[in-house]
Amino acid sequence: MIMRLIQSGHKLKSLKTVSCLAILAVLFSLACIVFPGNAGADYGTTSYPASTLEIRTGYSGGTYTTVETFTRSELEAIGTEQHAYSFIDNMPCTVTDSATGVPLADILSECGIDGADVLNFRFWTTDITGGPYETLTKDYLLNTTRYYFPHWADDEDSWNSDGDDIEFPEPTEAASGMVTVPTMIAIHDNWQREFAGSPVTPYYTDGAAGTWTGASGGSTDISGATSPTFKISADGSSATSVTLNPSGLTSGAAIASGMQSAIRALGGGYSDITVSYTDGKYVITSGTTGSNSSIRVTNGDSNDIAATLKLDTANGATYIDGTGPGTDSIRYRLVFGKTNDLGAANPEHTASKSAKWIYRIDVTLEQ
Repeated sequence: MIMRLIQSGHKLKSLKTVSCLAILAVLFSLACIVFPGNAGADYGTTSYPASTLEIRTGYSGGTYTTVETFTRSELEAIGTEQHAYSFIDNMPCTVTDSATGVPLADILSECGIDGADVLNFRFWTTDITGGPYETLTKDYLLNTTRYYFPHWADDEDSWNSDGDDIEFPEPTEAASGMVTVPTMIAIHDNWQREFAGSPVTPYYTDGAAGTWTGASGGSTDISGATSPTFKISADGSSATSVTLNPSGLTSGAAIASGMQSAIRALGGGYSDITVSYTDGKYVITSGTTGSNSSIRVTNGDSNDIAATLKLDTANGATYIDGTGPGTDSIRYRLVFGKTNDLGAANPEHTASKSAKWIYRIDVTLEQ
């Protein structure tokens, strides 16, 4: 969708009220786009954070070959940066995204790809099958200067909307103090909608993670158990069965390590969960933070070990859900901001290009 930002006089403030109500009415229908689905889902069935980011190179119409596959820690080792980005979404509403990630140019360099040889980028996302979600040119992403606008929602007259179009009556004023930002692949980010007159401050600090804590007295030696199981749910996902390898699990620390490995092997949203043995209790901590962060443990369908470890509620286990602004454990997203012309006739709806979780980037090279 392309939205028109037309420099003109003030519209009736009631239009903004109508737009805000429309926004609230569709928030829940957009949840599958903005928030992750079940961590165990297959690519193409629902959108959820990927566990790795694959980089491939090739030529238009030809085969693409994998150059690198990065884990989160490997991406972070390249060097992360924090920047705020400005978007307009299809509500329409202005958005500030506080992102931590790696500049796309740095990822190319790490892969040994010369930016001068790049034609375009094809972005594959976890909810789209059969091909890439979006193809964007190098000029669009790397050769176009883009900005964060800290003042474009400072007062209730900053922008107006009739439900389809946004206009900035004073585009020069709205663009004051704009900050140049690089195109990045965000590892985690915090989207905040900004209604006119209600500006937000970029927020990079993670909130608290959800935890599940077993009761004291859980077994510290399960080496004799047969295929011990329990079920776990992370951040609202469906309960998933976990089977432990009991060999060598003869201490609280060893059991915690074995549980963590088995849980992380589930992939997706389970990849960053941690398990510790603290003060005689097993503690499972979500890999995400914020109000959507949570852990739930239930008994296994067979060979249950949750009761033995005092990890079920019947034996006194407790939980604390996460609080504060949230970040996903791994959320590879393209973030690039907006151009500086807020009075342009037809600037694009930039948020649609950044609201997806990426698992692969094809770098198309010049022939």
